[in-house]
Amino acid sequence: MTIIKIKNWDRYQHYHNSNSDLSRKNNMVWFKMYADSLQDSSFMQLNSSLKWVFIGLMLLACKTNNTTEMNLKWLQRTLNVRGIEKSLNYLNSIGIIELVYNNPIQRREEKRREEERREEKSEKGQNPSLSSFSNFKIPGHLKSKPKGIL
Repeated sequence: MTIIKIKNWDRYQHYHNSNSDLSRKNNMVWFKMYADSLQDSSFMQLNSSLKWVFIGLMLLACKTNNTTEMNLKWLQRTLNVRGIEKSLNYLNSIGIIELVYNNPIQRREEKRREEERREEKSEKGQNPSLSSFSNFKIPGHLKSKPKGIL
């Protein structure tokens, strides 16, 4: 079983006193989110769908004491999004959430998939498509303007 945890979850909690009834129960009814999130580079690089997944996970973390089970079908239905596994892996890769694997084989498999994705991305960078000229270099003889032309 894999658990989803929101990183820095304590930052989003109002009650920090361990004697508080609300901090001990799994029935948190709200969390706090700072306006500074609009300047947070990790948060701002997310598209609107990923932002919703992250906020939805925060809402679920309120109910599960920040130990949401990674049940993909349930999460996809609950958050009403498609491709939840890809979203979770991305949020994990940028450090907003943490996927905690109880099974070491699961963790090895995830690392293998992550490595394959990195290799795939690096291969794409070596073979630029026509729509991307980021690696295009102008030959030296074309860099200077020929004489007699405006």
